[in-house]
Amino acid sequence: MIMNSIPGRVCPEATASVSYVQSLFRGAGTQVNTAYIRIAEHQRNQVTAATKQDVIDVLAYADKIYWSYFAACKNLDIRKEQYNLAQKQLDQARKKVAAGAAAGIEIVRAEAGLSSRLENVITAQSSVQSAARQLQRVMNRPDLTLDKTLTFEPQTHPAPQGLTLNPESLGTTGPGPTHGLRGDGRVSADPGTTRRSGPQSDQTQGQLQLQLHPCRIRQPTR
Repeated sequence: MIMNSIPGRVCPEATASVSYVQSLFRGAGTQVNTAYIRIAEHQRNQVTAATKQDVIDVLAYADKIYWSYFAACKNLDIRKEQYNLAQKQLDQARKKVAAGAAAGIEIVRAEAGLSSRLENVITAQSSVQSAARQLQRVMNRPDLTLDKTLTFEPQTHPAPQGLTLNPESLGTTGPGPTHGLRGDGRVSADPGTTRRSGPQSDQTQGQLQLQLHPCRIRQPTR
């Protein structure tokens, strides 16, 4: 004890202590040393998944544009047929009026219907041209410039078929059935990942190839 200068009071002695603890196995082991490898693997899987999603988006957009062009062509055929029927109706109205079996107003009505059908044909032709330009842009071929007037002949007709997809195979990133982007710009899928439902399910030998060239191109004739 240290006696205080004040008589009759005693204060305790001041002491200090320091302790240091270190874990001998901190940062040791394969889990810690391979953490960056696992992180790199997860990043690779993330890039692979993003690439697959980009390919799917491109193919889905190309498919949408193709069927839009297909629908526009069919709509144009319908409008032309309606125009031909309106023309026949006008001819019949003229014959009836000439024979005295109908009033002259029938010719006016038939001509009005023919004009309406002609307007529909012009609108349908504009829709076909617009869809054709969209298809040219999606195909992105060097010989298909937007300043050319081309006519496409759809070669693929609607044929809905069911597909049974294996989610485990679709999510595989290592060896095994996977989807990939081929060097020629096509997407291939191993038959183990896609199986066609129906009586033709055994005909899935080989690779499923999706191409962005669904039309036959006809050069304009002069």
